Amino acid sequence: MAHPNNKIAPLENDYHREQLAQLKIQQKQITFRRRRLAVIFLVALIILGFSGFHLIKDAHKLAGLQKDEATTIAKEKSLADQEQDLTDDVNLLQDEEYVGKLARSRYLLSKDGEQVYTIPSQSVTDSGTTDSSSTTTSSENK
Repeated sequence: MAHPNNKIAPLENDYHREQLAQLKIQQKQITFRRRRLAVIFLVALIILGFSGFHLIKDAHKLAGLQKDEATTIAKEKSLADQEQDLTDDVNLLQDEEYVGKLARSRYLLSKDGEQVYTIPSQSVTDSGTTDSSSTTTSSENK
């Protein structure tokens, strides 16, 4: 099939037809390879995207868990300190001398034969002067 403006005419023999058939087969193979390669790249891209999404999601979850861990460790230390303070208080409350001293200072109790006197004292605060009373005890059995 020669074009009117084309001065080169194709050969119409068996060899030329065979070469054209081989060329079409090669072009089909190239097209198939390119499509197969594109599908492989697309599948790989989808897998990488899915993995990346889960990786980022897991990283955020890990950061939250690490924050919770730090909070829990701080709370645990605070509770351990509080437990130690309460243990110390329990040990002190098992000492009768300490309990007696505590009762006398807080509730103005006295030992047998002891008299409690309240003495007013002046203390200066930021808002002015106020009178408050302090207690002293004296023992008659010295």
